[in-house]
Amino acid sequence: MSMPMNRTRRMWMMLALSSLLTMSIAMASSAAAEENDYVVSYGDTLSQIAADYGLSVDELIWMNEIDDPDLIFPGERIALESVGNEAVSEEAVYEEPVYEEAIDEPVYDASYGEWEQGGSGYPPYVDQWDIEWLLEYYAAEYGWDPNLIKAQAWQESNWHQNVVSWTNAVGVLQIMPGTAAEMNDWYFARDRDVWWSAEDNIEMGVAYLSVLYEETGSVRLALASYYQGWGSVQRDGLFPDTKQYVNRIFRFQNQFANGQLP
Repeated sequence: MSMPMNRTRRMWMMLALSSLLTMSIAMASSAAAEENDYVVSYGDTLSQIAADYGLSVDELIWMNEIDDPDLIFPGERIALESVGNEAVSEEAVYEEPVYEEAIDEPVYDASYGEWEQGGSGYPPYVDQWDIEWLLEYYAAEYGWDPNLIKAQAWQESNWHQNVVSWTNAVGVLQIMPGTAAEMNDWYFARDRDVWWSAEDNIEMGVAYLSVLYEETGSVRLALASYYQGWGSVQRDGLFPDTKQYVNRIFRFQNQFANGQLP
């Protein structure tokens, strides 16, 4: 027995309306996404786009995973709204690194590794002018923007060699015992003494960041991995404090470029 024509027609009409509704929702979502994007034109800069839309450069960098804020291209689509609202506010404040200065004996926690110095003394104080020169020198040696390396060192220790963190990281670039041992074992031709020598500490930190960049292919992920660990970044993604760490470094980089720090 065949289905009555009016029921058949009604069924097809309902199916057609359902399909049209689905398409309309998809098109609306796509249009909404495009409305929140900006298509780069010739001569545009990221700072100008940020200013035009009431955002910070850091927010645009984070939302679009931009490695080099000076390289955007005509036709490129720049998201103006963060998925999940994860953009870091321009008003995020700088948090002082947690470290102990001029200690007589290295802090030790078995979960982080141990230094061999024992009670033989604490890392030496080094003048910040010398620190800045070394940061610029090794940035050039390893092909980094010196303002980025200076910014990372400022975030890590405020350019102090005579500091040891509660996690047992030491010096200007806060090298961990395990990192020092591993880098000395397979990367350097001679052991770097990151405890006593600010120069060795800085070279190892810059070299380690370079290794992480080779692993990740991204300046942002290399910095995140320096702080959080590459294995954890791969497994867990970026923690909120890692995102703040990276964005503060980029902010400091801009400030150094403008002669604002230290």
